[in-house]
Formats: sequence, C-alpha cells, structure tokens
Amino acid sequence: MKAKKLVAIITTMVLVITMGVCMTSCGDNGGKGEAEVIELRIGSGHSETGMPYNVAANDFFVKEVEKRVAERTDYEIKWITAWSGSVAKLAEVGDAVGAGLLDVGAVCSAFNSNMILQNLTYNVPFNSPDLVTVNKIMEQLSEEYPEDFNKVFDDMNSICLGIGGVGCYQLITTMPVDEISDLKNVGVAAAGPNLPMLKGTGAVPIQGDLTEAYTSFQTGVYDGWVMYPASSDGYKLYEVAPYQTNLDLGAVSCGYITVNKDKFNELPKEVQEILIEVGREYTVESGVIANEMDEKGLQHMVDNGLTVVEMKPGEKEKYAELIPNMAKSWVEDANKAGYNGTEIMKRYIELLKETGYELPRDRSEEL
Repeated sequence: MKAKKLVAIITTMVLVITMGVCMTSCGDNGGKGEAEVIELRIGSGHSETGMPYNVAANDFFVKEVEKRVAERTDYEIKWITAWSGSVAKLAEVGDAVGAGLLDVGAVCSAFNSNMILQNLTYNVPFNSPDLVTVNKIMEQLSEEYPEDFNKVFDDMNSICLGIGGVGCYQLITTMPVDEISDLKNVGVAAAGPNLPMLKGTGAVPIQGDLTEAYTSFQTGVYDGWVMYPASSDGYKLYEVAPYQTNLDLGAVSCGYITVNKDKFNELPKEVQEILIEVGREYTVESGVIANEMDEKGLQHMVDNGLTVVEMKPGEKEKYAELIPNMAKSWVEDANKAGYNGTEIMKRYIELLKETGYELPRDRSEEL
C-alpha cells in the first residue's frame, strides 16, 4: 500500500516537472521548443523619442523584427539598446556599426560628410513635404544606382536596411515673417545642411543645436530656427518663439538603418530575410510616423499659443530665386567624389515631378 502511494507521488511529481519544462521551453515559442536567443545591439546619436527616424526605429523596426522572428523562426531576438549617444555620438554611429560596437545603427547622414548621396534631399529646397514620397524616391534611386548608393555602406562594413528621415522644414520665429524682407539681419539657426537655404535671404545664418535652442531664443542669440514642427514642439520652442511661417522647405531622408555586414552574414537566413523585410517597410513607416508627428506637433503648438503665418503671394517663388543653386553645388561635390551626381540629381527631380509635385523653381536644367 505504501509502495503504491509512493509510486503515485513520484508519478505526480514527474508530471508536474514535465509540464513545467514544457511551459518554459515551449510556451513563448508557439510550441516549437526552446528558442535560441540572438542578441543584437542597436543605437543612435539621437534619443528614441525625439527624432522621427529614431521613433520609427524604436517603435516599429525593433518591435517588428522581434515579433516576426519569434513568430516565424526557432530564434528569439534580444535587443540591447544604446540610444542618445550612449555608445556612439551622432557622427560616430556609422563607424560604430562597421567596427562592431553596434550591430545595428540608426545613422543620421546630416552629421556624416562622407554620406554625400544620402544627403541629397537636403539640397533640394522646397522638396516634397511628404516624407513617405521622399523616402520612396530615395529607395528607388538606391535601386537604380546601387553601386553609387551602396559604396559608403560598403566602406563602413555595413548594409543599409531602410531609409528614415524627418518632416517638412518650416521657420519658427520670435516675430511674424510673411515676406522675405522680414528676415534681413535676423539671426536664424539651422542644422549644418540647412544653412545654405538661408543664403541670399538677408538672414544671418547660425549653426544651431536643438539642445540649447530654447535658451538661445531667450537670450537673443537668434530669433529664428529652420525646423520641422515635431521637434519645434518637442523642444517647446513655441514658448519662446510663438510664430511659425510655413516656408515648406520640404522633408528630408536623413536616417538610415544599417547593420554590420559580418554580423548580418552570421545570422540565420530566415532572420536575415526578416531584417530586410522590416527594413523595407521601415522606409514607408518612418515617413508615416514623421508626417503624423509633424501634424500632432503643430496642433499641440497652436493649442498652446503658436500663430501660423502664411507667406504673401509670390514670396516662396522669390525665396527660391534668391537662394543659391544648392542642387548644382551638390552635383559638383558628388561628381568630384566619383558618383554619377548629375544623373542622380536629375533623376531625383524627375521622379519628384512624376508624383505631381511642383517645385517653385526647377533647376534641373541648370545642372
């Protein structure tokens, strides 16, 4: 009798242990067995909440890769995040990926002078305000001119998975601006690639840094910023510069998801395929997110006292005539670096016009 009870107890214990093991190894992997964990380090110089291309990297790319790998493979992705320059500063992210300090990076091309082709859209003033459109054109160009567009990534021992960016650049100021003459002798800040957009306007271009923008407005260092609404709102610039003039200088593709080439080649094929798949979707999703962030940011600023100013009729066309031919300067730099600069810029403008968008001044014939 005692023996039978002992056998029953042991049998029960074995069943409990077996069930526990099954729950541990099978429960989170659709009953396929214990998943092999793959650790991937992803980072950027910007935070995961401030810039649209990074918001898309964190909220879409990271989560979708993790989800799809878990659902469709016998592997599990464990992300180790390094945002806000904790591993690499803005100008260092691409090289950090190539060196293996990061496996995946959200690279901001604006801070990398060697990414000439990836900075193309900064040199098309009054570009399309829709980042989805801009990203798609850049993706098409990279497919039509793969040797040109892949060279910088090859040099950095990396592969480009997707294209991100930021929304449409406007002008936020301490006073209303509805014609170009209002900018004469006014200090206006901008990120490096945007500074040429101020030449010829009479404004005093100042290299700016968003982290100190609020204080600089307060202390009178400058009275304007060339910035898209999402970040004007995020940095609360509307509190010290309560006017936004809709210059519609355009959205730009400037955030590139890259992966270390050696790390990529080590990954299982099905994981590689998911990275490529999600990267392509990121190109569209990052545009959608940037557009939404601009829309919500502008509305929030208006709700908190921002006044939106429209340029007087003909002023945008006047502005387009005043600023230098940035596209031509870009072409000269790209050609000098060994790229098909002239052909690529002309093709970009051609594809832009095919979407139905009209530039206030089409300078493709001057290239």
